[in-house]
Amino acid sequence: MFDTESGQPVLEAHRCPLCGKPNQCVMAQSGAAEDQPCWCRSETFPQALIDRLPPAARHKACICRACVRAYHQSMQEQQ
Repeated sequence: MFDTESGQPVLEAHRCPLCGKPNQCVMAQSGAAEDQPCWCRSETFPQALIDRLPPAARHKACICRACVRAYHQSMQEQQ
């Protein structure tokens, strides 16, 4: 989905901003308060992964587990 004025993609909180797939974030899916348990609350998101996002998309939606795992795997393979 794109913004009709800017032509930029519309960021959906329940989708990973990297791959566009559902990010499985409980807070984004249910609109629940931040005190709800969710996998993303205990995950460490590497800054290098966050840096792959356009600045306007940072800290707006959770990067999904698959993208986080793929990043960690690619870092291990480079060693």
